[in-house]
Amino acid sequence: EWECRHFRRLHGRYFTNRPLRRGRQDPPRDRQVAGRSSGRRPL
Repeated sequence: EWECRHFRRLHGRYFTNRPLRRGRQDPPRDRQVAGRSSGRRPL
């Protein structure tokens, strides 16, 4: 859970109203966005 918070804090611009959990279970539209952001995360 701390990872999600840290991720949102670093990339809050991409996930203003779209949490990581929702992006994973949402349609392909959010999946692509989450995938792109997750690929850029330093973690």
